[in-house]
Amino acid sequence: MDKQRRLQRENLRSQGCRSELASEASIDKLRGRENYEDWAFAVENYLILEGLQQCINTGGDPNDAKAKAKIVLTINSSLFVHIKNASTAMGLWQKLTKLFDDNGDTRRIGLLRNLISIRRKNCERMSQYVNSLLKTSQRLNDTGFKISDDGASCHLTSKKYFLLNTTNQHQVREIIIADNTRISVEVRGDVQIFTVVRDTEHENTVMGVLYVPNLATNLLSVCKIISKGNKVTFDEKHCYIYNQKSELEATADLVGGVYKLRIKQVDCLLTSASGSVWHRRLGHLNSKDLNVMRGGAVKGMSFLIKAQVSKTNCICCKGKQARLPFNHVGNRGKELFELVHADVCGPMEARSIEGKKYFL
Repeated sequence: MDKQRRLQRENLRSQGCRSELASEASIDKLRGRENYEDWAFAVENYLILEGLQQCINTGGDPNDAKAKAKIVLTINSSLFVHIKNASTAMGLWQKLTKLFDDNGDTRRIGLLRNLISIRRKNCERMSQYVNSLLKTSQRLNDTGFKISDDGASCHLTSKKYFLLNTTNQHQVREIIIADNTRISVEVRGDVQIFTVVRDTEHENTVMGVLYVPNLATNLLSVCKIISKGNKVTFDEKHCYIYNQKSELEATADLVGGVYKLRIKQVDCLLTSASGSVWHRRLGHLNSKDLNVMRGGAVKGMSFLIKAQVSKTNCICCKGKQARLPFNHVGNRGKELFELVHADVCGPMEARSIEGKKYFL
């Protein structure tokens, strides 16, 4: 019986060792500066899981040797020459930090170059492209390099009438577009969007949209959507947006290198207007000019029958008159000694031969 119990204890001990070795083996071994940040993040969380994180922060812990051994097993053997003299887990951690945690200008410049050189065409999938941008940006941010927000991480619209609850309180005052032109941001507000997913409409409110008058198109920021707890995924031709409950709220299609959101389309019913209607719309324009415009002088104006504006059926002629006509005809003398109405003209500047200044 004692032998059987001893074997069981040894089996449990060996299983525990294999479990710990498996956990350590799942961590990519430290090779140098190239993977230090990811390695440090993984090891620190591994030590938290083992209850050993305090060993790399303070000295004198009874589990210090165990923590130091676990860290060493996650380091590539080619780096052992740098850490053999470390006697504690905290000293080992500080040594590695000093060697490979480079937050200087050289590293910042290298990461910035990497960030600028990332291109969609060089990535097989959109998810790979987005992950590369986010990962490099995070590494650059960890070095203390601050990336100014020039509007790239904001929702933008060129339609002011889209906005609800507008306010002038916004941090971004201008954005820089592709040709390095600076465009001012006027106001900030909310936009109501009706998306369509599998013939089902979803009403969504997009908060904090910036109004940029001269913007070529409306833009939604993936970073802003994710920051609200939503999820965005990509494939070769589509984009999918999920809400905080993992419900599909919107989809977009890849068109000309960008993803165009599927929204509810509103159909407008058009009716043909007659020439008389266009006559009134254009301030009672005459028939000749109406027909010239109908013939192609302007775009968007059409009516079936040639315009023939009737002066008797339209109020325009009466409206253009300066005053009403005189209806009184008056009397005209036809016989001798009848009453004659005449006008007197004068005085004239030059007198007549007989010296007169007035005449009838």
